[in-house]
Amino acid sequence: MHDGRKVLDVHGHVSAPLSLYTPALLMLAANSPMPSAVKTGPMPPILPYDISELEPAVEAHIRQLDKRRIDAQIIGPKPPMQFGWAPTHIIEACAELINDLIDAQCRLAPDRFLAAAQLPQRRDAEDSTHMLAELNRCVLELGFVAAYVSPNPCGTRSLPGMHTRYWDPLYERAAHLDVPLIVHGAANRDERSNDIFLGFQLDYQAEEYHAKQFVLRGRVFDRHPELRMLICHCGGVIERYPSADRAHMVADDFVDNLFYDTCAYDAEFLSAAIRQLGPHRMCFGSEVPSAAGTTRDSTGRPSDDLVAKIDEFGWLDDSEKGAIFHENPLRFCKAFSSLT
Repeated sequence: MHDGRKVLDVHGHVSAPLSLYTPALLMLAANSPMPSAVKTGPMPPILPYDISELEPAVEAHIRQLDKRRIDAQIIGPKPPMQFGWAPTHIIEACAELINDLIDAQCRLAPDRFLAAAQLPQRRDAEDSTHMLAELNRCVLELGFVAAYVSPNPCGTRSLPGMHTRYWDPLYERAAHLDVPLIVHGAANRDERSNDIFLGFQLDYQAEEYHAKQFVLRGRVFDRHPELRMLICHCGGVIERYPSADRAHMVADDFVDNLFYDTCAYDAEFLSAAIRQLGPHRMCFGSEVPSAAGTTRDSTGRPSDDLVAKIDEFGWLDDSEKGAIFHENPLRFCKAFSSLT
């Protein structure tokens, strides 16, 4: 809670332990799709699968939220597990499995979690129509409230930019379903980073920034005025040009369409991003429990304890903090209203 109102977090990931991804590993190894193990029951003895392992992981997740004063969170796929570089039949089967895991976590704690879908993004498709069946299943059958998309799911930058007509079927369907899209990096197949620890994350900031530029400069919201989109990690990179520079900046701010989250752990970067983008379009996002695992400063507080850090920004007034923690997430994802 913050100032008597619930803190709504737009950026979280499913807590399933790695053991619950064994069907995905088997599918990749065997190059053969399988029905979702969440629904079909035990795996072969060589790769045991026990969905009950999810419950303690979810309990630990909730404890972390409580420590950080976060009341409700949208959870989606773990970005490295989106497998956008895999063969088509494996991408689709893995998306179904992971969405069933997300659904299972939300059913364990429906007062704390809302679900965002993993979409089976294929690099060889003519457009995004192939994503719609899984989006429809997740939203219409499972009650998901958002969907994740990656600008670069296969890691080779071979997918059309997010401003192109390739994306129009997805944008149209998401707007029709009133389901916002969450833009998050996923893969990095750049051979230069093969020997870099956690090299997949090198792609996140660059691709999220490119997505922001493509969406704004490509006038996506002129074509899809009802579409809502959030770009993670404060939009990837902050701008080096002032907003008045119309040669480099888009004049329209699309404040009801395009949002950003606060998921940045360096306080100086986060402060600069909120100042530049404006508190009116920032949604609280923490990625708790994050992979950062670091403390911020001499206080010893975790770097993802972002409610406390944003609350310390004295240049934000109470109404601006309330917008970040509560009102903007509600504008971005109306389904939060069911938990407030």
